Amino acid sequence: MLTDELTVSVDGHLKPTSAPALQALDVLWQTVRELPMDSLQMWAMKRLVGSRSTDELERRMNGDEVVDVTISLTDGSLAIVRVTYGDGLTCRQRVAVRYVPKAVKRERGRPERWAVTDRVSRVVVADWLLSESEAREWIRRKMQTATYQSGPAARRAAE
Repeated sequence: MLTDELTVSVDGHLKPTSAPALQALDVLWQTVRELPMDSLQMWAMKRLVGSRSTDELERRMNGDEVVDVTISLTDGSLAIVRVTYGDGLTCRQRVAVRYVPKAVKRERGRPERWAVTDRVSRVVVADWLLSESEAREWIRRKMQTATYQSGPAARRAAE
């Protein structure tokens, strides 16, 4: 079950609101259930955000960590329901800002050396890299891995 903070919104009906997962979904459900939509869409939205379970939402958020659902309203207009993780970043974006390449002070006569530092833990996670481009490649590979291993479990493991 999701425990992270979520940001929820409905175009024209609910401004982006952040709260712990179940609270955010309650706010979203209160808004969505008042919209004029057909019974099939209402059933689907209830299953997604009104069931007090985050299973279906987690399944749909896997990857981009964003769910956009377009609802056709009975008056002919559309409403877009959006659910994102609290910071609104994808796993790739989180990895990109988490790691930073850094030149390591070297002794005179020694070759240049680079490392990658984790901004969250402030620990060097990759050392003895020969160039800045090699350090950036290490970060790029981490970003690729995050794309394939995204979702709540992978995010918790990365923290």
